[in-house]
Parts: sequence; C-alpha cells; structure tokens
Amino acid sequence: MSDTVVAVAARVRELDALLARLVGAWPGGTVPVSATGDPAPGPEPPGLPAGDFGAAWTAPFATVLRSVAEPGPVAVAGTDGPIESPVVDPVPGGRISQPFTLGLASAGEGHDGLDIAAPLGTPVRAMAAGVVRFAGRHPDGAVVVRVEHADGSQSWYAHLDPAVPVRVGDRVAPGQTVGRIGLTGRTTGPHLHLELWFGGRPIDPEPILRSGRLPGALAGPTDPTTALGRFDAVASTIPYAAEIRAAAVRAGIDPLLLAALVRTESGFRPDAVSRAGAMGLTQLMPATARSLGVADPFDPAANLEGGARYLAGNLRIFGRVDLALAAYQAGKAAVRRAGGIPDSPVTQGYVARVLETWSRYLAAAEGGR
Repeated sequence: MSDTVVAVAARVRELDALLARLVGAWPGGTVPVSATGDPAPGPEPPGLPAGDFGAAWTAPFATVLRSVAEPGPVAVAGTDGPIESPVVDPVPGGRISQPFTLGLASAGEGHDGLDIAAPLGTPVRAMAAGVVRFAGRHPDGAVVVRVEHADGSQSWYAHLDPAVPVRVGDRVAPGQTVGRIGLTGRTTGPHLHLELWFGGRPIDPEPILRSGRLPGALAGPTDPTTALGRFDAVASTIPYAAEIRAAAVRAGIDPLLLAALVRTESGFRPDAVSRAGAMGLTQLMPATARSLGVADPFDPAANLEGGARYLAGNLRIFGRVDLALAAYQAGKAAVRRAGGIPDSPVTQGYVARVLETWSRYLAAAEGGR
C-alpha cells in the first residue's frame, strides 16, 4: 500500500473518530432511502466542466433560517465557535498555478489540492476559523499546517517555511497567518499547496473560496430573501426551478442545496429509477415515499416535496449537512452505526458530489448578483 493511500486512510479514520464523539445521543428511528441511482447526468451547475438548515418540516422559511443562524449544537468538539465561519483567501494576490482535479493523486491521475503561486515569504492565512491539529514536517519533507474547522472540514497548508508561527491546539481566526510560503518538500517553485478535506475526501477548495462559506455550513442568512435571491440568480440553469424553490421554502432548507441533491440523485430526470428501485427526481424508495405521503413519486412537485422534507428531517436529527446527506444516501441507521459518514466509497463519493455541486451553485449565484 502506498504512503499516500495509508495517509488518506488515516485521515478518514481520524474524521470518523471525530464524528463519533457527536453522535452518542442521537434519537432512534430509521427510514431507508435510496442508494444513488444510475440515471444519465442532467445539466451541469454553473462552473462545472462539461462531461438542513432544517428544523420542523412545517416551519416557515424565515423562522428556520433565523433559528439556524443562532449559535446551536453544531460545532465540532474542541473547535468552539459558530459553524458559519467566514472563508477568506489564504494568499491574497496569489495565482492559481495548478487547479484541483479529480482522480487518485498517488496514481498520477489527479491533483487533490489547489496550488497558489506567490513569492517566497508571502504570508499564508487560515481560510476559516478553527483549531490547529498539525504543524510540522510531513514525511515527504513538506512543512504542513492542518486546521480543523467547526463544520468538520480540514484545510491543509503545505510547502511552508519551517518557521511556523502556530502550534497544535492553537485557535486561529479567519485570515490569521499560519505560515509563510517556502520551498519545503517536493516542489518546483514557491507556492502554497492548499487541500480541503470534507466527508473523508478531498474536495475542490476553489468554489468554497468563491462562495465564502465552509462546505458543511448550516447557518444561512437571517433574511430568507437572501437565500432565495441566490437561487433566483441561477434558476434559469436549473430544471424544475419553480418546484424546487417551492419545496425548499416549505421544508425550510436552502433551495440550492436541494437542487444539488436532485442533480446528483437523478440528473433532473423525473422518470429516473435506480437499480434499487428508487424513483423520481429525489430518488425516493417506495417505503419512504409512502411514509412521506407521496402518492406518485414520478410527479415532480410531489417527489420534490417528499425529498425536501426527508432532507430537512435528516438535518434536524444529525445537525450537519454532510451527515444528513450521508443518511439520505445510506440511511440513518448506517450513519449511526458508523458514528459518522459510513466507510463506503459510494456514500463518501455521493456526499462529496452534492457538496461540490452546492458550493458551485452558491459561487455562481454570488458571482451573478
């Protein structure tokens, strides 16, 4: 097994252990929901290459958004602070010299971070508030700082100068200097290698930086018109936009998050059926559809209402977007048994795809306003 694979496995175990500390008192009750189906992909969200906040289901959207914007039990143990930490550029004025690309980096098929070129000695800032969990030299020689954020994500800053100004256990604020660009490790020139891990996988930091919010942020704007304004800014690119908007408002969740789930689940195909028998836009299993009162899972409006309500319920139970999505894909019982996101490439890939799509919608909406 390669050193990279071993390191990835260790990170996944570390995340699972962290999540396990949060789930001791979760309530019982399970309703199995679909595994991801096999429909053809639908329209890409803005910015992608070709190829809940939830509370009670009946709560008004404004009430739900206000309630989750208040401090609540949604911080990772040991981090403190709200989950809605602002996200800032770690190297203002830097140039992206190599983007994030999907694939196994150890096999030369991908690049699991973002390279940002800047002169030697340029300060590197924490992209969000958090706690320093590692500060030192990596086995490959690179000096690395790892910061754990309140939503469960972790940012990694690599190729730093050896004189690191932070230590393990330090709490850092958004924009606080955690190091300076150096030439440590295997590098072809001065740059920051920035990785962002969430749900046990690396995700693209660029849309997160553009959107200005952590990938698992639950707290939305206190004014619901802001969230709806974001959705309306990109609604022309989203099939069934009116139905998605209406279902999300009634369930009290971000309509862009619901749109990201629908794209991942069905590719916006109302007639989609998975091998497991999941149906429609949000891929409801027959038993789940019945429990939600969805008489016709192939009716777009009814299916979206059911899927939005189910996602809102998961968010209310688990308190974090990544865990709610994992429960949507694998079932609540699987998340409880795992003490976090199940150790399944299917589930982890599903969570990562929804989060990345959601972040790209958010970034596109902010850019178009």
